[in-house]
Order: sequence, then structure tokens, then C-alpha cells
Amino acid sequence: MNATFLAKLDWFRGDARLYQLDVPLEGNTYVVVSQAPDTPIAGPETFIFPSDPDGNIRTWSELPGSTKGVCSHEEVLSYAGYEVKNA
Repeated sequence: MNATFLAKLDWFRGDARLYQLDVPLEGNTYVVVSQAPDTPIAGPETFIFPSDPDGNIRTWSELPGSTKGVCSHEEVLSYAGYEVKNA
């Protein structure tokens, strides 16, 4: 399964990127992967959130693959079963 990188989202805190999934993850074709290298209590974390095609978060419920202690878009998407591809 592929996750195609579409855009970097500058309005997020940290490094957030929009991806299109070729097989939906829990019904979501578009996701935002948000990476925070150092949160005050938890340390690094990278989460996957459902979004629309413009990168607007549909719900702040974390999708499978989201992980604390990891700071990598590719790694969390691989946990969810996806390989990152460039558009």
C-alpha cells in the first residue's frame, strides 16, 4: 500500500504533511502526519490524523500507526502498512 506525499502544511506546529493513501485507512483516503520532535512531557511523537484533500483535520482522533517516541513520517506510515511515495 502506498502513501503519496502531497504537501507540507505550514500552519501546523511541528512538521505536518498531507498524504493520499491508495487504500483508505479506517475509511480515510487523506491523512495528515504530524511530527513533533520534542513535546514537553512525552518527548518525540508522530501522529496520523484523518483529513480532507486540503489538509484540514476531520477529527483529532489518532489513526493506527501513530506513535510516541518516534519522530518519522515514514516510520509511522509503515506501522500502518504504507510505503511513502512522492507525488
